[in-house]
Amino acid sequence: GYDEFAQNIPEQLEDVFKHVREAQHNILTSRPYAIKSSYDVKLEITGFTNDNIVKYVEQFFDQITKETNNDSSETQKLLRLLKSNSSIWGVAHIPVNLELICSLWSNNDWTETTVLT
Repeated sequence: GYDEFAQNIPEQLEDVFKHVREAQHNILTSRPYAIKSSYDVKLEITGFTNDNIVKYVEQFFDQITKETNNDSSETQKLLRLLKSNSSIWGVAHIPVNLELICSLWSNNDWTETTVLT
């Protein structure tokens, strides 16, 4: 790479190298791992708020209703279930979990289910 070559230019290549350096268009390559570039990064992952959960479920089932042309009350049914069970409500604050809950709810026929435990 350039960093090695610049320190040890052979005499027979000095003129060529000088011409390359002085030309308007240069392409230099290097090894980015040759220099340590460590830095601290702090990330904070925040989940959904209670309002975000309601909005997500509404949008999820609105989209399904548009795609299937069905009038669905699944939004309110699922929200009632989520709010009635504090464990499920807590898990629903994690976006990927809420996606799974909504997908499972939309893919099952809950009309025959009388008790949810």
